Amino acid sequence: MKMYKLVALLSIGFSSLLLTQCKSTAVSDTQQTMILSQPAFASSPAYYNTYVAGMAQGGSGIEFYLNIEALEADVVLENVYFRESVGKIMRGSDNYVARFRTDQGPNQDLVMSDNVEDEAVNTPPVQNDVFPFTLSPSEAGITYRDNGVLKYAKIAKVVEKETKAYPRQKPRGGRN
Repeated sequence: MKMYKLVALLSIGFSSLLLTQCKSTAVSDTQQTMILSQPAFASSPAYYNTYVAGMAQGGSGIEFYLNIEALEADVVLENVYFRESVGKIMRGSDNYVARFRTDQGPNQDLVMSDNVEDEAVNTPPVQNDVFPFTLSPSEAGITYRDNGVLKYAKIAKVVEKETKAYPRQKPRGGRN
């Protein structure tokens, strides 16, 4: 009788494990339901360059460029996802550009102490947004609106160009 109860308990345990759906936390709901579109601009050439500022607080980053000759009137480019960063796409003089700050400069002083109250003056790290794309290092993801509907596209073969040094670049965003 004891053997029968043990087998019954094990059977119920294994059955409940098999019937329970496991979900990976590494894949977001956006990635599971996202449908990639293939708009005409997705085949446009894209490139990026890194930059460094000459001033100590100027920092460094990535400038991402999309050479799109013509964009339909009802299409609005929103964000580019590249190298685990998100940048807002802006219209440049002859192309579209997004900038990513990779270094915040030396103004990031941290108070390290055994006393928790002393460390309370530290700025907490910024929580990254959900990244809706799985990308290789040479790919970028674009979010855009077509007639008000949010759509996603991938751009392959993003080319790296030479690093730019801005010797007199002042920091952006009102920092000294």
